[in-house]
Amino acid sequence: MAEQVQTQAVTIRTVQETLEKKAEQFAKVLAGHIKPERFIALVVNQCRGNSKLVECFKTTAGTLSVMTAMTRAASMELEIDGRLCSLVPFFDKDAQAMIATLMVQYQGQLVLLA
Repeated sequence: MAEQVQTQAVTIRTVQETLEKKAEQFAKVLAGHIKPERFIALVVNQCRGNSKLVECFKTTAGTLSVMTAMTRAASMELEIDGRLCSLVPFFDKDAQAMIATLMVQYQGQLVLLA
């Protein structure tokens, strides 16, 4: 069991490093309403709570799906915090990989309407 936890931590660290490499690109889309470091930390936190989301980073298609979802959230000025919006992983039969999509929650829809 301890071995599984260590593997999970390495995977989370890899996810964080992958996202941090794109911080500058997220900063451009975020346009100052949220710091890229916080935006990335929120996604990493979601990955800690959902192992299927971590699996998305095992393939190029999955990684691109997470990046696309993050860019969409950033362009709408929504934090991926599980309250405003979430990353939802699922298995895509066509890509034969876990991919993620953005789901805007009820609270996020209210923010967009305001």
